[in-house]
Amino acid sequence: MLAMRRPNDADIARRAESLDALAATPADRGGSGSIEEAIGWGLKRFERASHALKRLEQFNLPGTSLAPRIRATEGARSLIVGRRLGLWTLGPFEVTSVTETETSMVVEITTLEGHPLAGTERFELVRHPNGIVRLGIHASSTPTAWWSRIGLPVIRWQQRRYRKAALDHFRRVTGRPSLDR
Repeated sequence: MLAMRRPNDADIARRAESLDALAATPADRGGSGSIEEAIGWGLKRFERASHALKRLEQFNLPGTSLAPRIRATEGARSLIVGRRLGLWTLGPFEVTSVTETETSMVVEITTLEGHPLAGTERFELVRHPNGIVRLGIHASSTPTAWWSRIGLPVIRWQQRRYRKAALDHFRRVTGRPSLDR
């Protein structure tokens, strides 16, 4: 869905009710992007980041929200309500994998029918033996909607911006400011 105005709550609720009927749309091939950086140091910072990842806070950034709000559990489905360059989109997705150990947490999501891109995104949080906490965001996607094919260069640019904003958010969560500023 692409719209000039934010979808009203009733439209979002109606789309959210139909999530169970949607099929996954993983990308067979397509563009990919990755970023991995240190976001803090120590057990407390790892625990804070892990808690934020479980709540899927990376989708609660300016211009982006989830409807309904969900936690990272396998099979959970939601819509990413996003506003980019003045246009609104609804992107259904499913949490397809959650793996948690004492030193790592990996959450993978896959897009569902109706998402402007077909693909997967993996969030890897790791606390290394030296205490450094790193977050990696790895995505692979291909356009599915006509407008996403036409606007692919802009979409890739937006994806890179999103990955950096997500890393900055996790740095704030852990109490470590961005080193880029």
